[in-house]
Amino acid sequence: MNRRVFIAAAAAGTLALTVRRSHPAGDLGPVMYAWCGAMTPVSCRVVVRTKFPSPTVRLIISQEEDFKDSTKSIAQASAEPTGCHLTFEVTKLSPKTVYFYGFEVTADGKTEWANVGRFQTFPEGAADFQVAFASCARTGSTSPVFDTIARNNPDLFIHMGDFHYENIALEAPALRRDAYALVHASETQSYLYRHFPIGYIWDDHDYLGNNTDGVAVTPAQKRAKTDARLTYQQCVPHYPLAFGDGDFPIGQAFTLGRARFILTDNRSEKIPGDTMLGVAQKKWFKDEIRAAKTKHPLIVWVNTVPWIGVPNSLVDFWAGYDAERRELADFFKAEGLAGRLCILSGDSHMLAIDDGSHSDYATGGGMPIPVFQAASLDQRPSAKGGPYSHPQIPGAGQFGLMQVRDNGKEIRVQWKGMTLDDKMAKGMGHEFIVKG
Repeated sequence: MNRRVFIAAAAAGTLALTVRRSHPAGDLGPVMYAWCGAMTPVSCRVVVRTKFPSPTVRLIISQEEDFKDSTKSIAQASAEPTGCHLTFEVTKLSPKTVYFYGFEVTADGKTEWANVGRFQTFPEGAADFQVAFASCARTGSTSPVFDTIARNNPDLFIHMGDFHYENIALEAPALRRDAYALVHASETQSYLYRHFPIGYIWDDHDYLGNNTDGVAVTPAQKRAKTDARLTYQQCVPHYPLAFGDGDFPIGQAFTLGRARFILTDNRSEKIPGDTMLGVAQKKWFKDEIRAAKTKHPLIVWVNTVPWIGVPNSLVDFWAGYDAERRELADFFKAEGLAGRLCILSGDSHMLAIDDGSHSDYATGGGMPIPVFQAASLDQRPSAKGGPYSHPQIPGAGQFGLMQVRDNGKEIRVQWKGMTLDDKMAKGMGHEFIVKG
């Protein structure tokens, strides 16, 4: 078998003899945590936080689990150190290929090895794939639901917000960084995030706190918003952000197979009673939709809060923004997206599916949208919105699976609402077909 090992240096310096000793389960030696995201067929992004500042770090990626034959190494990544965090941009990978990765960390003249995990690059073109998705877990939850997700071997795990519940409303970069570290300190979560690519966008508790929005009047509020954004950029292996680094919001999009996934930031631009997405992000979202429909038969909107509900100006999801909801539904209809667009949502601690029977808010109808609510990973049960064509099941230890089968002529999508014991919840299955 041909062995290929990619080595990347994050800082200059002479490496000492590497100590490749075994660490106890869950202990990554010099590494506090690491995870992989921004996955494509040929590239990805890896973020690592070390246990001490300013080390020299080499990321090593290999197709061999034992990392042998490193003499055939070539430089493949660059890293930007920020305190204890380093971000590696890894390129020139092969589609639908499993890679193993680890780090050589040098400090005080000693180099130590951390064997971290693995990932699989995305397929190209018409391809079968599986995505797991969910939201809402207590900070540092050790629930076995994360192991259950890993056993399903998803090509991607989409975290739809409330990654933690620290509700940090002030400018506090150290607290925000530590909030991410608290999550990764969970062995079940750490294993999932080290072995499967992630696509993650915040909701309220992991942004500025419960039901928070984008209104920032005082200097302190503005600094808190900026702090949340910058810490997200530093700690998360995100896809390219629509509005660049250092600016709001954190909307992003990517392609998997022939599906286009669009993740909107439903918090940082929200103005209560007026807009959920904000003017600039809504324009970007519509532009993404227009561009996607010419290339991708299936468009998946990762919309972190419930879409369905009776208009009510007092609620914190789309039912409280009925005019904008209708505007978007009319836009989807005008763009001919009926039968091509679906929505994945979290926030409400329940499983629920609608086949389009209750999700059509376009003027005069004609824009039914399949909607899948998936939560909570590990939080007390709750319910929002509805009605739904399928059961509404509040609870914890729950997640969604989206299985895609694409023969190049049609895309068959199967949804399953899953429970902690890796079984489909009663009535939580739905299938639809997208032509093209």
